[in-house]
Amino acid sequence: MRLAIKVMKIGAVAAGLIGLIGVFNIAYAKSTTNEVQLDRGQTHHGAFIHKGQDITIDGTVDGDVLVIGQDITIDGTVTGNVYAAAQTITIHGSISGNAHLVASSVELTGDGRIKGSLYTAGATVRLDQDTDVDGGLFVASSNAQLDGAIHGQVYAAASSLSLNSTVGADVIAAVGQLDVNAGAKVAGNLKYYSKNDANIDNGARIAGSITRQAPKRASRSAFFTARVGGALFGIIGWFLIGLILLAAMPKQVIKASDSISKQPWQSFGVGLLFMIVGPIIVLIGLISVVGVLAAIVAALLYIVILMISLVFVSLWFGRLILSYKKVSLGHNLLALLIGLAVLALLRLLPLIGGLVTFVAFAVGIGSVVRLLWGGLPKSSAAKKTAS
Repeated sequence: MRLAIKVMKIGAVAAGLIGLIGVFNIAYAKSTTNEVQLDRGQTHHGAFIHKGQDITIDGTVDGDVLVIGQDITIDGTVTGNVYAAAQTITIHGSISGNAHLVASSVELTGDGRIKGSLYTAGATVRLDQDTDVDGGLFVASSNAQLDGAIHGQVYAAASSLSLNSTVGADVIAAVGQLDVNAGAKVAGNLKYYSKNDANIDNGARIAGSITRQAPKRASRSAFFTARVGGALFGIIGWFLIGLILLAAMPKQVIKASDSISKQPWQSFGVGLLFMIVGPIIVLIGLISVVGVLAAIVAALLYIVILMISLVFVSLWFGRLILSYKKVSLGHNLLALLIGLAVLALLRLLPLIGGLVTFVAFAVGIGSVVRLLWGGLPKSSAAKKTAS
C-alpha cells in the first residue's frame, strides 16, 4: 500500500507541473516569438520567463527558468529551478536547483547535470550514461530509460522501465515491465509493483533487498463497501452544492431542472455533445501556445458544469417522484435528497449502473449548458417566488 501511495504521488506531481506551467505562462509570459535564444556568453539576471516555438538557453540564467514551447533546449547554466513544458525538452547543461519537466520527450544528455531533484512526466524519458542527478528522480512515463547517475531515491511509474544507472538510494517503481541491466548499481532496496517479474541481469548490483508486490484484487464485499461509501459521500457533497444553488438562484435551478421533463432529448443531446467536444477543445488549446489561457478557462468551466450537473437531474428526478409543483426551498431540498439517493442506488446496480451514471450526467450537463446559453423552455414553476 505504501508503495502504491508513493508512486501515485508522481501522477499528482505531473498534473501539478502542467498547472504550474500554465499559471506562470498566463501571468508572466514576456515573449510570444517563434524563437527565443540566450546565446553563449550572455547572462540573464532574474527569472527567465518566456514562451515560443523554439527556446534555447546556451548562456547563463542567474535565477529560475519558466518556459513553455514546442522544443526547449538548455545547453547553458541555470542557477535556480527550471519549470518547462513542451513537445521535446533536451538538457545538455547544468541546473543548480530542481527541474520540473513535462513533455512528450524528455532527455538529459551529454554532460547534463541537475544538482537538485528531477520531476518529470513524458511519453519517453531518457537519462544518458554521463548525466548526473544529485537529488532524487520522480518520473511518470510510458517508456523510461535510465542510464545516468542518480544520487537520491528513484520513484517511477512507467509502462516500461529500463534501469542501467548508479542509484544512491532506493528504487521504488510501479511498472508494466522492469529491466535491470548489467550496469545498474543500486545502493538501497529495489521495490517494484508489477504483475510481471523483473528481468534482472546477473551483472546488476543491488545492495539491499529486491521486493515485488503483485496487484491484489479486492474482494467483492470490500469493493461494494467502497462503492457504497463513495456514494454516500457523493450524496452529501452534491446535496451541499444543491443547497447553495437553490438558496442563491432558485428560479434558474428549478427552470433548468423542469426543462428536463419538457425536452429530455434536447438536454441529453446537448450534454452528450458537451461531454465529447469539451475535452477536445481543452486539449487543442493546451497544445497550441496561444490557446493556453482559453484552454484553462474552458477546463475550469467544464469541471464546474460537471460538478453541478447531477444536482439538476437529481432535483428533477426527486420532484418527479414526489409529483411536486411546490417551489419552496424546503420542498426542493427534500426532492433533491430523494433524487440523489435514488440515483445513487441505481448507479450501484451491476450492468445498468454505468449506463445510469452516463445518462444522468449527460442530461444534467445538457440542462446546465442550456440554462447558461438561454435555450430553455419557460417554466411556470420557476415564475413563482421561492420562499
